Amino acid sequence: MHISVRLYTREFDFPIRKGPPTIQLMIATMPRSGSTAFCLELWRTGALGAPLEYTNPKMMTSTPRWSGLFRYELKYWKALQRVRTGPNGVFSYKFFAHEYVEIMRERPKLIPLIAPTHVVYLTRADKLAQAISYSRAIRSGAWFANAAKQKPCEYDERHIQECMDALSRQELAWEHVFDVTHTRPLRVTYEEFVAAPSAVVKAILEYVVPGSHTRKPLSIPQLEIQRDTVSDDWKERFSARVVCGEQSGPGTPRETKLLSPANAAKDISGFIARQLRGATLFGVSEPPDAPGGDNHNGGTDSG
Repeated sequence: MHISVRLYTREFDFPIRKGPPTIQLMIATMPRSGSTAFCLELWRTGALGAPLEYTNPKMMTSTPRWSGLFRYELKYWKALQRVRTGPNGVFSYKFFAHEYVEIMRERPKLIPLIAPTHVVYLTRADKLAQAISYSRAIRSGAWFANAAKQKPCEYDERHIQECMDALSRQELAWEHVFDVTHTRPLRVTYEEFVAAPSAVVKAILEYVVPGSHTRKPLSIPQLEIQRDTVSDDWKERFSARVVCGEQSGPGTPRETKLLSPANAAKDISGFIARQLRGATLFGVSEPPDAPGGDNHNGGTDSG
């Protein structure tokens, strides 16, 4: 069993909690932002819950433990919080903007349940590297390192550009969510996290559970980061063609049905505005400045 699936098993549950969580922490992010490595590091603190993709329909319906219960929103969320809320009352989860659309259409009863009290917004500064990672993951089917099945994946400039556009729309969608819900998230870039992980985690702890005592780190496995020279080569190739003003030729292979999250995100801002305006979905306290300086927009590797 791949570790990405194993993390959802009973092996990594917290002790059963009788009441609801006192804090709900959302890690708001986009694909290929390095969010998996980031969330596992938060989990290891023992004070920030166990942030995984609990609202991702594809992930949860393919996870044996939760696939049968996921269709029953209220029962699912209650059962999940019983075993994934930390001893200090923090329940956390990773969330992508396009999931609002999917959940509102397929499982609307989940919407009021996922209301966070705190939001950490993780982005990636290197947009081209993120788009290349996204393109490779979509076309190869390998979203994690050491995936059992991987399809061949060649350089496709048009697809990389489509991924950049899709990720840009998703970032705009998040800004719209924050705007219509009057939310000021704690903003962090993956690059800041990689450069100073302890400082970033400390800032998040201070934001979510100020004054919390140092705990013994939990033994949460590491996930190998997807990184190789292929992505570096593609980045140089794409950048060179953009600088020269060249365009992809008409014979360039193109995938038309791969970007389902991007397609969902295409009109997401308007959809979210109609559905969320005036809704009390976020009750977020004012966060401190991001560890890199001002609390600014930012931007991650795999995850």
